[in-house]
Amino acid sequence: MSRSYQAAVLCCTALLLLGPLVGCSRNRVPSANQALQTASNRAPSSGATSANEAQQNLRGRVEGDGWHLRWNTHKTADLYGPMVPLLVATARKGSIFYEGGGTEITLLLKGVYARLYEQGRYVADVQADTVIANQQQHTLQGEGHVRVLSRERPPNTLITADRMTWKSEADRIIAEGNVHLVQFRGTSAGGRTSTPYETSAPRMVYHIATGEIVATQ
Repeated sequence: MSRSYQAAVLCCTALLLLGPLVGCSRNRVPSANQALQTASNRAPSSGATSANEAQQNLRGRVEGDGWHLRWNTHKTADLYGPMVPLLVATARKGSIFYEGGGTEITLLLKGVYARLYEQGRYVADVQADTVIANQQQHTLQGEGHVRVLSRERPPNTLITADRMTWKSEADRIIAEGNVHLVQFRGTSAGGRTSTPYETSAPRMVYHIATGEIVATQ
């Protein structure tokens, strides 16, 4: 199989699997129509490897600038129930990695700002230099100048760390490495700005649904 044919199949596979969940501008790959036409022109007329077999062996990446992600989920366990947002993110640069042999795709994003949702409610902001996102597992792994700002439970609470992991099914964020928490308390009854509460730890676990933040070693 030629390199051009492999690249075309990779592009089509990534676009079909991701659908509307990933967008990027100025992609460094042909458009979907161009890729399909290339694959059609390059493929042998007989004895060609099937698309499924090609997908099993294909590996590679697709790069682009100006990425936008939107993950949705069902609000309840009912698979026919309404869809609500789970994550909305933008990134300065991004790459799609496909290892072959399945539908699992990994996204590597640079310069990331993301909004996290719990049952459709906007609950936290996340920023990081680099993020690895796995849509199938609904996880984010951020590294470098990580900032997690809680919006409601608890409100106005900022966690900074070297790295973090968000697991939506567990409904928690794990922050690790030089973790520092600042909780802004607003103003006192006398109108004075309250002193923020601050603490540090090697590791903190933020439970999004309850607002509990636990420091651990």
